[in-house]
Amino acid sequence: MHEAQIDTDYRELIKKAYIDPIKSVMAIDDQYQSLDKVLSSIKDSSVLSATSELSRQIKTLRMVRENNWLADMHDGETSDNSTISDRLHQCDLLLLDYHLDINNDDNPEQALHIVSKLNQNHHFNLVIVYTAADDLKKVRSEIFVKLSSGSIEVFDEFIPNGGSEAIKLLKAWEEEGESYCEDMLSTITRKDLETAFSQPSIISLEDEFIAIFNPIEQILTKAKKMLSDEAKKQLYLRLLKLKIAEFKIKGDFSGTSNVKASSSDSDFKWLKTEKLFIAIVSKTKVNPDGLLCALTGALQDWHPTNNRLLLSKIKSELDDNGQTFENEILRCKYTNAGWLKQFYEESNGMDITVSRLMEGLTTVLCNSDGLKSFSELIKSSVESQGLDNAIKLESPSLGDLAEGGNKLSLYKALNSYVGTKRVNGKWLMTGHVIEWKASDSATELLLCLTPACDLQPDRIKDKGWKTELAPYLPVKIIRLMPQDNENKALKEITKEPVLALTINGNTAVYRAAKRGGGVFHEQLFVADQGRFADHKDKMEVEIHRTVLIENKLSTVDQKCEVVTQLRYEYALNFLQRLGQDLTKIGLDYVAYKQ
Repeated sequence: MHEAQIDTDYRELIKKAYIDPIKSVMAIDDQYQSLDKVLSSIKDSSVLSATSELSRQIKTLRMVRENNWLADMHDGETSDNSTISDRLHQCDLLLLDYHLDINNDDNPEQALHIVSKLNQNHHFNLVIVYTAADDLKKVRSEIFVKLSSGSIEVFDEFIPNGGSEAIKLLKAWEEEGESYCEDMLSTITRKDLETAFSQPSIISLEDEFIAIFNPIEQILTKAKKMLSDEAKKQLYLRLLKLKIAEFKIKGDFSGTSNVKASSSDSDFKWLKTEKLFIAIVSKTKVNPDGLLCALTGALQDWHPTNNRLLLSKIKSELDDNGQTFENEILRCKYTNAGWLKQFYEESNGMDITVSRLMEGLTTVLCNSDGLKSFSELIKSSVESQGLDNAIKLESPSLGDLAEGGNKLSLYKALNSYVGTKRVNGKWLMTGHVIEWKASDSATELLLCLTPACDLQPDRIKDKGWKTELAPYLPVKIIRLMPQDNENKALKEITKEPVLALTINGNTAVYRAAKRGGGVFHEQLFVADQGRFADHKDKMEVEIHRTVLIENKLSTVDQKCEVVTQLRYEYALNFLQRLGQDLTKIGLDYVAYKQ
């Protein structure tokens, strides 16, 4: 299919995912007439004077009405101590004049403040910033610096952690009194920082990376230091971190977001945070009736992934059809009564009820005609591009997914997502994976496989041994063994006790039993009947484990973190495997021998 047709198909997806859901618009321009001030003037019998932008305001209002949107227009001034940004809790589309100070046409601080405040709420907002300034790149730069946090964590996806060689070099220069570090820092401009932080993948693109690294390369040559390519990248990151600190002192890079931005050669100027998409347009070149086209073009240039488009469509379907979906889910009164009973009586009643409601919501969503139609459009768009090309366009940093390493990473990530979920609960449960730190600094992963009904605290009365041990609780676990040959293990994941786990951002493959053998199970004891310690950032239990030390059995106590959790159906599968291993039929049977 021709590229023009591919672009048309994708543009239609953009429109349905982001433009069609718009319902309300706020326009803020110091040259506009605010409705509240107009009404006050009428009340006070004051004479209203037309501003130079009245014609533009009328055209903007006409454009809004033609799209069947609700609209409010404001000059950015308020009569009380609050600011207009305090009222922008949610806005489908904000039209924002970049220079709102009527007394100083060159001062963008009020607009920057509004954008910064809007970036702090939890609603995804579309923003069109229009400006009379000729240099749109300068406007984009100023907004970028206002919103960006300048965190080097954005580079973690593209290069591994480490950098000991770079650290030693910088430390040696400091001890020797050399000025090479200062010389390198002086070569890094704010433009370099914006380029690197808005497009972190540049560090993995050799030609483009070398272009911005070249001045530092020359200083390394002068210092007669030869570094590996990896060490150079790590050195550059550390210099970026030091340079960002300099700019933060001046008030730059004081935001809270990782900000993406359009490339320097793009026809569209835009920025994207977790909460905002901002298109920047020329006030003199784009009329009000062209704003929507400019926004759509900028969104298309950003190129959100197909799954992001699908999620955006799901949100709009929920917004448009939420009441219908709600009625469908809550149609059965007996089911409602049962859910309320569980919600009230079970200690994890909220988790159970929310899960049931979300299951119902998923069912009705999948039957939505709007979502089905949109999904077909995505399939058609991907088919016209070719699946491989569509993936490369969405995620160029992934490279060729047919290659061994990339293909392995893909299957590890898929299986980890399918088999695990975020850790939840208030005590140890079936499927929780515990990290045990051995004395040699190595770690072991232990999968809890005691049935859930035996793990609930305060249900140990009249259970003999368990009652006598209280508040300690016996727990069955199996050890998970990391696999060196992950490709081979993943080939057997549908038949063997193999699983993929993501822990601290790293995904690896494990076996719960040796091939043809039983699971490696143990009996542990947990304090306080398995309740988690009171930590906000992690879930931790105190484990008492019997180990062999110098030919003697000893109990080792350790506070251990629950680092991930198997979905219940997958945990039950391993529980069944444990049950089979614990109930092997031998007795007096005599096996046939050749």
